[in-house]
Amino acid sequence: MWPCCSALTKFGERCIAFPVRTSAFCVGHDPALREKRLEACSRGGRTTAGRRRKERKAQDFIVASLTLSDRASLQEAIDAVFRLELTGKLPVARGRHLLRVLAIASRNLSAEVNPTS
Repeated sequence: MWPCCSALTKFGERCIAFPVRTSAFCVGHDPALREKRLEACSRGGRTTAGRRRKERKAQDFIVASLTLSDRASLQEAIDAVFRLELTGKLPVARGRHLLRVLAIASRNLSAEVNPTS
């Protein structure tokens, strides 16, 4: 049988988490790790919210600067997506999606300029 944490849960049952190697308690119950737990809790969620805020700003920038009426504006939009993706302000998956949309817009623009019929 695997060792379990020596602490009791708030319902009076034994905690079933694995203990830390140097202790009889798990990470959640080890008194020696209390400060680390409190520090981690105080930072909880900030990274995610900050990343989302950056992504929203990047998306707003792209949407505000999009004019798909000529080749130069399409090239500017492609450049913006590429730079935002490289700097980490735009997730790779979203950047890939935007580049596909811009490629379609480019083909449509070419079709309007050079009709085949």
